[in-house]
Amino acid sequence: MVELECSEEVSEEVILDAIMFAHDEIKKLIELQHKLREKAGGKEKITVEIDETDAKLQEELEK
Repeated sequence: MVELECSEEVSEEVILDAIMFAHDEIKKLIELQHKLREKAGGKEKITVEIDETDAKLQEELEK
């Protein structure tokens, strides 16, 4: 079951077909990205360090 606001205009079958089509195409794009990364030297993703939250700023934002 798929819940959509446009369900009166498009059938559930059409929506599911579109989702599956897009999913298959996205998998192809991801595979291409992996191949390009390998071709560029195979570097792994970098780890980004996140600064600690400023407690005073957080308090001001929550007001």
